[in-house]
Amino acid sequence: MTDFSGYSEDEILEHIFKNTSIFTSPSNVYISLHTADEGDNPDGTNEVGAADYDRASTAPADWTVDGSDGLSTVDNANVISFGDPQNNWGTITHVAVWDATTGGNPLTATFALNSSKTVDADTDEFTFEAGDLSFQLD
Repeated sequence: MTDFSGYSEDEILEHIFKNTSIFTSPSNVYISLHTADEGDNPDGTNEVGAADYDRASTAPADWTVDGSDGLSTVDNANVISFGDPQNNWGTITHVAVWDATTGGNPLTATFALNSSKTVDADTDEFTFEAGDLSFQLD
């Protein structure tokens, strides 16, 4: 994944070129599941809307950052769980990173999963194992 959302791009440029510290690191970041790509400026339109779905909260310790290969890469260091669905969530094709449990600012653009997964009430707990989510900047 190499795309930041328009929000994050603006915040970074303001910080670098305008010496404006308007970008505040969130205490946690939240992973959302989507049934379609929302593009560069996610607004939650295609986010799962089932009553038993919530974004997964992650803490800074849940991620590793490595820049040793010429790319800056961040991977989930721990399992990220969305729980055991009791309703149909649809076919999950994309994920995004946010600064809030609902609404909030998109910290990345949505990005496609390597393979989509249909989640319904009969699906076991929906998780990303450690290392399953990897974001890269070059």
